[in-house]
Amino acid sequence: MRKTSAYARKRKGLPTYLPINMRFGKETETKLQLIPHDSLANFKSGHQTEPDWHTLAARCNLGVILARDHFPDASDAMQGAVLALTSSWERYKRLGKLGMTGEEYNAIALGLVLTDDMQLKSTRREMDAAMTTVFRQAAIFDKQP
Repeated sequence: MRKTSAYARKRKGLPTYLPINMRFGKETETKLQLIPHDSLANFKSGHQTEPDWHTLAARCNLGVILARDHFPDASDAMQGAVLALTSSWERYKRLGKLGMTGEEYNAIALGLVLTDDMQLKSTRREMDAAMTTVFRQAAIFDKQP
């Protein structure tokens, strides 16, 4: 029976995810862009749900982080999208009905388009860092009373 080399023993425990320098596939990238746009379309058609709002919030938060760290020209528009989402959420909590005004819809739509553009121009490392930041901030927010 053949002996197992030290390299082979170490290799067995390696994770199976892509290395940080490899970008995810084109289909996955397209899904990351289309799902938030579908959620926004649900608001326009009147079939919005709370998960749709959370999808938009996650995507806009990603855009805010990318704009802050790498695309300062988009910062104002991304802040406007987040303010529009916040306004929509506060109204939902107050009235119990989820929706948005035309101005809020346009601000969020602009934020989604800018986030799509920033995603295409970002490296995998930049995207990973931005997503990690969004997840960390969401976890901190969830722990607050």
